[in-house]
Amino acid sequence: GPRQRAARQSIEITNGNDDDARSGKFFGAVVSEFTHGSILGKGNKSFTYLTRVGETKPGVGPMGVGHAIKTHTGLNLKAESSIWTANQFTGELAAVWTNPGGAPVETEVFYYKSKNALALSSDPGAFGSAHKDAVKVTLTIIPKPLY
Repeated sequence: GPRQRAARQSIEITNGNDDDARSGKFFGAVVSEFTHGSILGKGNKSFTYLTRVGETKPGVGPMGVGHAIKTHTGLNLKAESSIWTANQFTGELAAVWTNPGGAPVETEVFYYKSKNALALSSDPGAFGSAHKDAVKVTLTIIPKPLY
């Protein structure tokens, strides 16, 4: 509800390991090779992979930045890094994908077993019927002391 949305803060998640700058330093989403036009939405079984990506600006939509999938496979797929919000009370992460043209789309996180990958989908029913081995998961930040 509204209280839960109010508890969310936009965040960027970075990878502290800079071993492969071509892949980017942010944890974000890359459109799958099956996602036409980089568009997610209701009634759509399309999805994104969660992986290391280059930086993108919030609300702009998918861009042609470096990412781990391109580095390892050569596939030139579009990506977004500025997708995350965190609930300041529970630490639960949520992702909002921005379609080309700027329309935001709320997503759910899945573990896609056959691809051993985390994925985002905007329509869990359509995604689940097309990808039977995917299960919904929750990503949570667990604070650790700095000392």
